Amino acid sequence: MDWYAILKRHYDAGRYDEADVRKFVAAGKINEEQYEAITAESYAGTA
Repeated sequence: MDWYAILKRHYDAGRYDEADVRKFVAAGKINEEQYEAITAESYAGTA
C-alpha cells in the first residue's frame, strides 16, 4: 500500500490536516521527509 500517495491525495483534498498526517509518521506508515513533502511544513514531533 502506498501510504504516501494516499495521504497526499487526502491532504490535498482537505480531508486531513498536519496533525492527521503526523499520526501516520508516528505509526511508521510514512517518514518525516514524506510528511514534509505532503504538508510543505517541517516535521515537529509527534501527534
